[in-house]
Amino acid sequence: MSIEERILELEAEIKKLQIEINKIKDELKLRKKVELVFPYSIYANILKGLAHPIRVLLLKLISDNGRYFAELLELTRLSSATLNFHINALKVAGLVRQDVERGKYEITDLGRQFLDILMNLNVKLGEFETKELDLYCFKCGEARMFADISPFYIRLWCPNCGGKHGSTWCLFLLNPFGEDWRHKNIDVLIKESIMYSYKQTGDSLKESRCINCGVKIKYKHYEDRIVGECKVCGFKISLDIHDISLDRLAEYWIRYRKIKEKVEGRVKRKGKECWKVSLLDSKGEVKLTQYIEVKTGKIIDEEIFE
Repeated sequence: MSIEERILELEAEIKKLQIEINKIKDELKLRKKVELVFPYSIYANILKGLAHPIRVLLLKLISDNGRYFAELLELTRLSSATLNFHINALKVAGLVRQDVERGKYEITDLGRQFLDILMNLNVKLGEFETKELDLYCFKCGEARMFADISPFYIRLWCPNCGGKHGSTWCLFLLNPFGEDWRHKNIDVLIKESIMYSYKQTGDSLKESRCINCGVKIKYKHYEDRIVGECKVCGFKISLDIHDISLDRLAEYWIRYRKIKEKVEGRVKRKGKECWKVSLLDSKGEVKLTQYIEVKTGKIIDEEIFE
């Protein structure tokens, strides 16, 4: 090939490249960014799309190579209407989209960015302050309890029988005050957190939902405990139901400071098979006795000794 022919080929290639460059320039002009006043309503709408644990879960599930509606139905065990409601909220927020041809739901770039933000929050969730309480362990009755407090949760543990930071057992609570916990009286903080967590847990058990992500799960009822495992998010729970109910525990714990729980065994009460469990003060005197139905955890009766 002569030099002239090579030059002609190069000129042809240059013309093609120039055409492609012009196309890209035209596309960039169409995509020209416009500076907006800080878009409060837009951001609020995006966050609204995530304002439910089910939606956060769906975003995570869809991020893994996309999901079909039937797959999400099987995983979450939600009704079609409920699942559709939550997916639409994510779509309106611009976090997921649906492939028109396949019908598969996929995460958007915006959704991926928000998911990354949520994943990075785990670092923040791991931060807490530890405080020694003027409350003795209600299990052993011998050591003061400690509280690991974050704006999101409170972990109560006993250094004597609960292990460091609750490695053996702990009372894990939701913190309803956020960062404002620092301005609360510690007794109020502990009592309100117990009461709030007690209600949240009770609602989840009543509705057969995972306490963590909110999907439908089946709880197994044994004589002395209720056990559940979420196949979607992996959360596991095992609740002793022969313990004093948390609302009563909070009330008497704050009042007497040093109490001890004692399970006295199974008895008949009002025609029901029950666990008899009492709270004792520092002198060993019984202050409260509850009769808790075997398997269900329902309070059948209680006696108060003042």
